[in-house]
Amino acid sequence: MRGSELKNRVREVMKRLGLWEHRDKLFMELSGGLKRRVEVAKVLIQKPKIAIFDEPTSQIDVIGRHEIWRAIRELRDEGSTILIATNNMSEAEALCDRVAIIHKGKLVAVGSISELKDQVPAGDIVEIMTDNSIPESLVRELATIVKASSFKCEDKLAIFYLNKGETAIPQIVNILSSKGYEVKQVRMKEPTLDDVFFYFTGASLQGRRLEV
Repeated sequence: MRGSELKNRVREVMKRLGLWEHRDKLFMELSGGLKRRVEVAKVLIQKPKIAIFDEPTSQIDVIGRHEIWRAIRELRDEGSTILIATNNMSEAEALCDRVAIIHKGKLVAVGSISELKDQVPAGDIVEIMTDNSIPESLVRELATIVKASSFKCEDKLAIFYLNKGETAIPQIVNILSSKGYEVKQVRMKEPTLDDVFFYFTGASLQGRRLEV
């Protein structure tokens, strides 16, 4: 792009990312979030065949994050191949057709989001919140009883990865109640991309992988 075409493209991208009103400022005068938008804009303006973004929405507020996501999707729809490095799982889920998970410098999984979720062995994730902290030993005992493939525990929250969660929930609640715990909240959900990451890396909050 050259001449008027380039000027129009610069104006278009700057307005799209909320930068136009700051066009007369020096880069060093901008906030961290605006500097990040400028870095994203530099890529968008070029319409490259391959666009690489490193943490594109770091330090960006919610509105700005969605503006950048929309701009990246539009660039993809225009024919660019997009590569994104991010620690934000919701960002990866919002933008990526395929995901590669790298842990400690090693590639541990790659595939579409649905393919990766399908590889998590337990179909349900059950989250139990109680009125008091639950010791890991009790969560491990509960996980064994309901045949959970793995679990995590953090203070008052216990998370179980298992099949037939609707059957396990009454068992867990009854046992906790019998031990003096008041169950404040129960939630069952499908695996998220965070859960996929925990599964493939073996990372957890305070829990341990349970072999059953």
